[in-house]
Amino acid sequence: MITKLKELIFKNKTARQTIVKNVFWLSFGQIGSRLIKAAIVIYAARVLGVSGYGTLSYIFGLTGFFTIFADIGISSILTREVAKDYQNEDHYFSTAVVIKIALLLFTAALIIFAAPYFSKIEEAKTLIPLVALLIIFDGLRELSVAFFRGREKMEIEALIIIITNVLITLFGFITLYFWTTYKSLLVAYIAASFCGFLISAYFLKGKWLKIRSNFAKQFVIPMAKSAWPMAVGGLIGSFLFNVDIIMLGWWRTEFDIGFYSAAQRIVGLIYNVPGLLAIAIFPMFSRFIYANDEERARSLTTRTIAALFMAAIPIVVGGFLLKDQIINFVYGESYAAAANTFGILIISILAIFPFAILNDLVFAYDKQKKMLIYGVVASLSNIVLNALLIPFYGIIGAAVATTFSNILNVAMIWRFVKKLNQFTILSRLPKIIIAVCIMAAITAILKKIGINLIINILLSAGSYFILLYFLREKMFGEITLLFREGYNRIK
Repeated sequence: MITKLKELIFKNKTARQTIVKNVFWLSFGQIGSRLIKAAIVIYAARVLGVSGYGTLSYIFGLTGFFTIFADIGISSILTREVAKDYQNEDHYFSTAVVIKIALLLFTAALIIFAAPYFSKIEEAKTLIPLVALLIIFDGLRELSVAFFRGREKMEIEALIIIITNVLITLFGFITLYFWTTYKSLLVAYIAASFCGFLISAYFLKGKWLKIRSNFAKQFVIPMAKSAWPMAVGGLIGSFLFNVDIIMLGWWRTEFDIGFYSAAQRIVGLIYNVPGLLAIAIFPMFSRFIYANDEERARSLTTRTIAALFMAAIPIVVGGFLLKDQIINFVYGESYAAAANTFGILIISILAIFPFAILNDLVFAYDKQKKMLIYGVVASLSNIVLNALLIPFYGIIGAAVATTFSNILNVAMIWRFVKKLNQFTILSRLPKIIIAVCIMAAITAILKKIGINLIINILLSAGSYFILLYFLREKMFGEITLLFREGYNRIK
């Protein structure tokens, strides 16, 4: 039994088993580690107060604009090329490292010398240079992780991520216990990130030691050509995620940013769910498309997006109904003003969930250049709406602008991907919607009679999956089959 279990979660055999294995390790690594990290985030929000937490969030939001220059898509390209061509993986890795180091140094210089001029919150300016160190260590660690994704060794990625986030949490609690400042927490992040980089480098020490000899200059230009559309796309994505905080800093105070960041933090944690599935499936998409196996690529796309909607729709409905209780449970009554903002931002999950797959599909088809115009349109809409709404409606206006821009971006990408991959989703939604409507009624009733939040969530989620089972939802049956296959392998 132990041998079969090891084969299930450590080896890549069939396509379906590999997806299960990858999702298992990514879920264990990403969700598990982020839940651990959430402890220090929530503790910091309570200890630092709305103003202190808002200032720290502003620092990360401002420097987030510059982080796109730290990668320009090199990590994704490394994953894609390693997944397609194991024989040249050493050359791709070494070339990627050299490019990455140059980009990180350039980004660090931008953050240190340019970022302070964009800040209108004086307390943030002195801490911005420290973020440059954090970005360097995070960037180097992410490159190692990208290599393991290409080899579909998500178990190693999970280990690296969990250790890093455990260290962030541990160092964070220690520093906040002795020094209750956002500067001490930032230093804890930097120390933990440095340790995470060292751990990731240890797993690939043979490759890191041979960077000079394995560097292939003939790969630089092809990688750069593939990277620049990803860089612009990443800049747009970073823009959509951070521009609202920056513009709030122009018209509002650090208190408003604190409330907004509190709501955004919870929604951002949920954003990671589709990313896990996208990362797990991306190497398989790359192989199917590289082999011109359009039928398998279409089938995988349809099932994946249907599964994401099966998760996204109940999360949005349940989150909206319980928004006030969720904010109070996580942050306390002092953050009650963030509830309505959270209720609006969570609607964007309907766009973010499919975006994770659609974006990777465009990249797998090597059509990322076509995506730029959509991102530009979405970004401009976000700027205009923020400028119109924030002065009058504050954080509510920022939430509306961000949600609309995300939906607009995904709508345009969806239309484009349909031309590349004829996936069909509408026929998969009716049973999901019926189950969600009944679940929503149950959630509202349980809230009305004063049932505890956690119990309400568990009962509502349980009723939703039971309804899917009795409605004979096809996707629910496919997921059940995956778990049965896994169980049969280890029996």
